Amino acid sequence: MPNILLELFSEEMPADIQVSASKNLKKLITDKFAESGLLFSGATSFSTAQRLCIVIDGLPSNSEAKTEMRRGPKIDAPQKAIDGFVKSLGIKTDELEIKEDKKGKYYFAKLIKPAVETRYIASRVIESAIFGLSWPKSMRWGESKLRWVRPLKSILCILSDENGVET
Repeated sequence: MPNILLELFSEEMPADIQVSASKNLKKLITDKFAESGLLFSGATSFSTAQRLCIVIDGLPSNSEAKTEMRRGPKIDAPQKAIDGFVKSLGIKTDELEIKEDKKGKYYFAKLIKPAVETRYIASRVIESAIFGLSWPKSMRWGESKLRWVRPLKSILCILSDENGVET
């Protein structure tokens, strides 16, 4: 089962926000993993004057494949509505199924979401958490759109499993 170590190394942060920033970052990351369907056995956060660290233990190797039924327009809806529904999902009209609901007969689309490796989900989750962390006062530097309490010097993220370190 993969484990993740994330370390954000910056210039010295104000003492009164170090612990809360670490907890907030942990919450952002763990919530996003849960939304992605990746349940884990534990998460711990640490902070120092220059570092925020998160350790997440017991992640699965990949997410589970999911099947979802999405309801579309009624079968007697205008063709434009049906075409728009099909186009929005990226499927063909002949892939639609007709099912009866308590309000009438509707088109349904069966969407299959394949399993995704944890490392791909982790990269999106961690990036959005870093950009999503809010600060009482923040700054930008260089051409970056990232707003942070102090300039970040480095970001270290290690994904390891029982075979060793992956990256």
